[in-house]
Amino acid sequence: MLGRPIALVITAIIFILVGTQVPRTKPVNKHDEPQQCHPNCNVEVRVEKFASDCVFKCLTYVDYDVTVVAKGTTIQWDVKDADHEFAANGIAFDQTSGVKCTTVNNKRVTCDSGQTEGVKKYTVNLKDKDPLDPWVVNN
Repeated sequence: MLGRPIALVITAIIFILVGTQVPRTKPVNKHDEPQQCHPNCNVEVRVEKFASDCVFKCLTYVDYDVTVVAKGTTIQWDVKDADHEFAANGIAFDQTSGVKCTTVNNKRVTCDSGQTEGVKKYTVNLKDKDPLDPWVVNN
């Protein structure tokens, strides 16, 4: 008689640990289209929590996966989640990209997009989270 309730509890624990198989919708503040910025630009870094406080899983994302800027644009990244902050290398571009970044504080990094045209992959690094790799297009 105890077998059935125990099986239900075990099943519930498995779903919590592994996650449900229900397809997820995109986060509320996530946009599908590229962000167009001139002369300055703001990018929000957010953490969506599953089962509160990232105990089981978190999703780190930026509000726009692609940001299109003019040459010499100042881009500002802000961590919008109170429980998370940038790692020491918060926003990292390839050294040959021409993009220069400055850490303002553990929640804000600003970068000058430089004068080199092209598509530039960058990495968002939050403390104790997997890195995220969005794009900047410098026109």
